[in-house]
Amino acid sequence: MDTNLDVRASDAEREAVLTELRQHTDDGRLTLEEFLERLDETYAAKTRRDLRQALRELPVTPAPSARSTGRGGHMATPLIPYLVFAVSMIALWAIGDRGYFWPIWPLMGWGIPLLGKLAGRRRRPEQSDLKIC
Repeated sequence: MDTNLDVRASDAEREAVLTELRQHTDDGRLTLEEFLERLDETYAAKTRRDLRQALRELPVTPAPSARSTGRGGHMATPLIPYLVFAVSMIALWAIGDRGYFWPIWPLMGWGIPLLGKLAGRRRRPEQSDLKIC
């Protein structure tokens, strides 16, 4: 982010902060409740100063290419952000008129590829598990 903190924040800057918050949640630095609070702060942010406030008390995360990838060369499963998203969508539906269960579409849109990724990781043997006879 630019050093001028009183400049209005863009949607792209908000998304970058949300990505960082998701990573901190995945890493265990934020609880689900804290993540949801900061999610609201990020969407309500008008300036870059407001966005920086949403990242208070958190270390700066490295770029995705510099992060460790864990077992098998894959990044950690983004299960917590998906669950946060799912709870948020269902809560929005429950607050509304509770008619047609529309959250099924965004949940499936994110959930099906996530399940495919998880299933692929289970089927793929680790390099050390391969036995050469």
